[in-house]
Amino acid sequence: MAVRAEAPTKQEVFAAVLQGMTAAAEPVFSEGAQQVEREFSVSGSDLETLLVNFLNEAIGLANINHEAYSDARIASLTGDRVEGVFLGRPTTHLETEIKAATYHGLVIHRLPSGDWTAKVLFDV
Repeated sequence: MAVRAEAPTKQEVFAAVLQGMTAAAEPVFSEGAQQVEREFSVSGSDLETLLVNFLNEAIGLANINHEAYSDARIASLTGDRVEGVFLGRPTTHLETEIKAATYHGLVIHRLPSGDWTAKVLFDV
């Protein structure tokens, strides 16, 4: 499974890939589920590693807490760290289980227009 996203900033392209990943998982939300917030702090040696680690952190937290994160508020994104809060809701299950974000075919870069684009392949 692949997710492509384009956004005006790096932070927004990270969030857009997360949104696409969550939509592709087709979460079934718990009845009356209220929004939850989960803090995250992820490191990586470069932008590609940061994106993969960010997505895998969301997958891991979602599995542990039985939640799906439809957005992220990114407070800080530097060359080697991304920090913020995942926003989501409790789930009963996912129609499509996503195991991990991969480096295979991974692309993230700035376009001539100034926008950012990313493509991530996932193991399902």
